[in-house]
Amino acid sequence: MTTDDLIEVEQVFTHAFSVEEASAIYQIIRASISNNTPDSRLCLGYEKQTNIVGAIAFTSVVFEPDEDLTGYILAPLAVHSDYQQQGIGTKLIEFGLAHLIAQGVDVLLVYGDPEYYGRFGFDVELGRHFRPPYTLEYELGWQAKQLGTLDLGDRIYPFRCVDELSDPSFW
Repeated sequence: MTTDDLIEVEQVFTHAFSVEEASAIYQIIRASISNNTPDSRLCLGYEKQTNIVGAIAFTSVVFEPDEDLTGYILAPLAVHSDYQQQGIGTKLIEFGLAHLIAQGVDVLLVYGDPEYYGRFGFDVELGRHFRPPYTLEYELGWQAKQLGTLDLGDRIYPFRCVDELSDPSFW
């Protein structure tokens, strides 16, 4: 997606979340799309009849001090309310996963519904190896999916996020 898509993407978020949530969450993907460092971000849209009806962002995280470990966080994901329950979110996640695996990324993190994300192999137990930069409101929602074969051991990996996710209210 590009900045030319922002109006349509905003409509997706407006029709996927409450008014309060939509504004804040849309700002995350807006910043990701507008950012000029594409190597650290993957923003995807799903089109139906030439309109964007779903959007997702994956942004890199920096593990401290482990520079050999590479990871991304999935946030946010939205599907326009008129198009939910049609597999669009699934397709966006699966495409993003395939891309990140092909790039050799080690781990993907997500903060969301364990039942939903568990379908894609995200795991709450594995998520406990990765310490978010802020205290979580709902610890059970923090999950991880190992994409590579790197042995994570029993360590805890603190990390930093890109600027658009560095707001304690999102956690």
